[in-house]
Amino acid sequence: MPKVPEGFKVDLVASGIEGPRVIRVAPNGDLFVAASNANEVHVFRMGKESAEPEEHEVFASGLNQPYGIAFDPLDNPQ
Repeated sequence: MPKVPEGFKVDLVASGIEGPRVIRVAPNGDLFVAASNANEVHVFRMGKESAEPEEHEVFASGLNQPYGIAFDPLDNPQ
């Protein structure tokens, strides 16, 4: 396990993602993961105070080795 400062902890959120490259946290707390080898972007809708996602789905597919993820507008993405 990675070492983290006192008061913090590390939990596994997901596994089996093909070529994860970038993780971004949306303003609402959802986690977006660019899976470059699978040419997809996944979204994990997180539960309250849990590392266990309540929902996991492919947000976008058919991409060409996605890497960057941006939210627009940042304060209220559409």
